[in-house]
Amino acid sequence: MAASLAGPVELGFVELAPAWRLRSEQFPSKVGHLDHVIPDHNFLFPEFEIVIETEDEILPEVVEKEDYSEIIGSMGETLEEELDSMAKHESKEDKIFQKFKTQIALEPEQILRYGRGITPIWISGENIPQEKDIPDCSCGAKRIFEFQVMPQLLNYLKADRLGKSIDWGILAVFTCAESCSLGIGYTEEFVWKQDVTNTP
Repeated sequence: MAASLAGPVELGFVELAPAWRLRSEQFPSKVGHLDHVIPDHNFLFPEFEIVIETEDEILPEVVEKEDYSEIIGSMGETLEEELDSMAKHESKEDKIFQKFKTQIALEPEQILRYGRGITPIWISGENIPQEKDIPDCSCGAKRIFEFQVMPQLLNYLKADRLGKSIDWGILAVFTCAESCSLGIGYTEEFVWKQDVTNTP
């Protein structure tokens, strides 16, 4: 599903958050108003805050700290060796996953990518939605891509300790292109789950 670039991409990062910082008038929560520590419980996720930074602001800092080839090199082979290898026998699937890895290597801790109307960074060439796969909003308008939840969030949730695991490659959220308000507090949006695939 193609979309045009519509402004800078914003990245979300996890930061530990004490309960008092989770207070909100819009989203009342008993957790945010507790003055004591909540006992450890298998079904509670750790409390975090998502800190947002613009990708354009981050990239110059990353390039200053590390040479670009070092960033790419940290993912395995050097860029030139990788390009030679890809040119010889790279499938479409490999190219999509490589693009994902290269983009994420610049900021590996990102858990969220926000960019209304842009094209998501897919982790796989499989199960990429077409326009017909994304249902229209209940107001009748088309839905467009707004943000994606990255698989790195799974590391922070620590859901594996429950004995069962949750997993995803990308969670892409599509919202109303008209940003409609149906007169109710919340509007139902659409999430496309793309799993990680095993490529030989």
